Formats: sequence, structure tokens, C-alpha cells
Amino acid sequence: GWLIRTITEIRSVRQDMNVPAAAKIKLLVKDANAETQARLKTYGEIIGRMARIESIDMTSVVPKGSIQSVVDEATIILPIAEIIDLDKERDRLKKEIDKLNANIGKINQKLSDEKFVANAPAEIIAEQKSRRAENEAMLAKFSSALKQLEAA
Repeated sequence: GWLIRTITEIRSVRQDMNVPAAAKIKLLVKDANAETQARLKTYGEIIGRMARIESIDMTSVVPKGSIQSVVDEATIILPIAEIIDLDKERDRLKKEIDKLNANIGKINQKLSDEKFVANAPAEIIAEQKSRRAENEAMLAKFSSALKQLEAA
């Protein structure tokens, strides 16, 4: 389970930040306990292949231009400043956030319209609520990514 969570988290961060699929990046790990360090040694090669990681190192410092995420007790750090254009990525995320906010606003407007709610079939209302939840989840993810980039 730990291995899957770790690889999934690294892949998710890479995708959210538009890191090119072919780019191999370093993985830094902070605050890892002995068990996590042993796992990193045991599964390092698999993590490298599955998440496109060139090296795994322990650190106590977070380099500027890095994205952080927590898996169990350890903080995984991906230094991506030299791989992507941080300003372009910030702009892209801001545009995505604006688009999601607009979508959520439209859905909220529909769902607050008493005529729509009274006349629409239940499955249409459920679909609108589901779309709103999906948009809100993506908004949270992009907002978190933007917050990390602005700190970088």
C-alpha cells in the first residue's frame, strides 16, 4: 500500500504541474522514519521506473522551486524549477481555477433556480451536483498546486 501511495502521489504531482512525461526528476525525502527509509531502499528501483525518478535522497532542507507532498509521516519533495517554467505554470493554474470557478458558479445558479429544480428530472439534478463536486475537487487540487508554486 505504501509503495502504491508513494508512486501515485509522485505521478499526481507531476501531472498537476505539467512536468513532461519523459523528464526524470530527483526525489528528496524529508522526515522519513527508519521504516520508510528501508522501504525507499528496497523499492527505490521500482519507484524510479514507475514514477520517472532519477535518484532518491534524504534531506532536511526544501530547495526553492520544489513541490512538497506528504505520504504517511514523510514529506516527498520534487525539485521542478529547472524542468518547468514556473511563471507559465502559475498562469495556467490561475486560468484553470478561473474556469472551474465559473463552472461552479453556473451550476450553483442552476441549482438555486427553483423552477429548474422543480421541473428537472432527479437524475439531471444529481448529475449537476456530481459535476459541481468534481469541479470543486479539481479546484481544491489546482488551488493547492498554485499555493505551492507561489511559495516556490
